[in-house]
Amino acid sequence: MMGKIREIVKLFARQAQEIEDVIDNFRIRWGIDTATGDLLDQVGKIVQVPRMGRSDTDYRAAIKFQVYLNHSSGTPETIIEFTKFYLGAGFIKYEEIYPCHVQIQVIANPIPSSFAADLQGILVAGVKLLLTASYTSRPFIFLNDDGSEPDIGEGFSELSYAETAGGQYAELLS
Repeated sequence: MMGKIREIVKLFARQAQEIEDVIDNFRIRWGIDTATGDLLDQVGKIVQVPRMGRSDTDYRAAIKFQVYLNHSSGTPETIIEFTKFYLGAGFIKYEEIYPCHVQIQVIANPIPSSFAADLQGILVAGVKLLLTASYTSRPFIFLNDDGSEPDIGEGFSELSYAETAGGQYAELLS
């Protein structure tokens, strides 16, 4: 009796292992991070992103962006998370400005020319994006709204102190 049960368990275990192997193979070959060439093209078709002559690396980034866009909700957390993902930015300041504006300040270099348009695609319809980027670790920043010193950046320099150079101006991207 125990021998028959053991054989049945072995049979099911072998079949379960075969199924797991097939699923792992599928996940590895069809995963966005691991697919290449024609398989990556098929993944792109699923999320409706044409290759347009891009390399696998650039195409993979476009596919990931589309997947992110498909799942975004336009919340501040989503926008900040996307900005960190897209730019690898360490400093991001998000501020809502009445009515219907969002101001985002980032320190990142380089910032792709398509970033502002891509970020606008995540925002809720009708909300305008004001994007300011600084390419230095010392951006020009005024005091915070409550009058406290900002966490990062510098304001005007003191002419009497040679060691203070002050902050560097940023670029308005949108």
